[in-house]
Amino acid sequence: MNYFRNIAFLFVAALLFAACSEDDATNEPVVQADPTFTSSNVKDGAVYYSFDDERSAPQWDIKFGNYQAQNSPALVPMFLLNETLLGNSYVRIYNSGVTALDDVTTPDAAMLSMDEAKEVQGDVWFDYNFQTHTVTSKQLVYVVETSAGVMVKFRIDAYDQTQDVFTVSHARYDAVTSTWGAAQHLTVDITDAEQLVSFDNGIVEPMRWDIKLTVIAVPTPIGPMNFPGIVLNRAAGVTAVVVNDMPFADVIPASATGLTADTDAALVIGTECLDYDENSHRLTPFVDRSFVLQTVGGKRVKFEMLSYYNDELQSGYMKFAYVLP
Repeated sequence: MNYFRNIAFLFVAALLFAACSEDDATNEPVVQADPTFTSSNVKDGAVYYSFDDERSAPQWDIKFGNYQAQNSPALVPMFLLNETLLGNSYVRIYNSGVTALDDVTTPDAAMLSMDEAKEVQGDVWFDYNFQTHTVTSKQLVYVVETSAGVMVKFRIDAYDQTQDVFTVSHARYDAVTSTWGAAQHLTVDITDAEQLVSFDNGIVEPMRWDIKLTVIAVPTPIGPMNFPGIVLNRAAGVTAVVVNDMPFADVIPASATGLTADTDAALVIGTECLDYDENSHRLTPFVDRSFVLQTVGGKRVKFEMLSYYNDELQSGYMKFAYVLP
């Protein structure tokens, strides 16, 4: 009889222990980790990030649409460059003068310009037949330095007037291997509205951004060296300040002072986001260094760098944690 009484006691005790364990687990506070973002390889092209929208924000390079011709009220099918200041750079272009993509073997950066006079962009791409009133592409190859900071060559292969559709071929230049990638093809329909084109992402919508993760050339005694850096969207009013000698958890964005915008002469963060070890030749976050930023949307956010390497220890992948109000 005592045997069964003991078994019953153990059974009830076990139930009580399980119930208490469940209560403890339920009541135990959950520590939320700060959200993080890891870029694609910035050595392959700049990455834009919006803290307001908490996502990367691809920027467009050129737009296609029907626009008013110079000195004429007529609407004409054209392509135009993105004229926005993208941190510390603009989309730039030149006309190669050839009509085959393969004939552009090496991009010539010295020829690039913003083309303010619209001698390359605009309505120069086609021939117009006044008798048949038809538009025919000259099939010229243009070279563009994109919003991502990479070289792309493209050609308007054809334009269908009845459908308002452009057919475009383009190829991306790999500066590391000094080779062009395979030609890609894009169809741009402007029947209802203009279309914004990113050569890396296709047709995109306008997207706001706060910071640009990129590679910045830094002068050294042995010549320019590329370092990862962060550029602010100064054209949209983004400002920031570097906070040193304070643990990230103790930084209060609302209390931060001295936030300023990037200028042509100096970047607020720039290449000071990661520390370079001359012995190991590796980049690591600075100890107790973080950044407070005021976004396009007027929010105060703090963020800190976590790494420059992905899980396979490949460099170029900028990772940071952030806290929004």
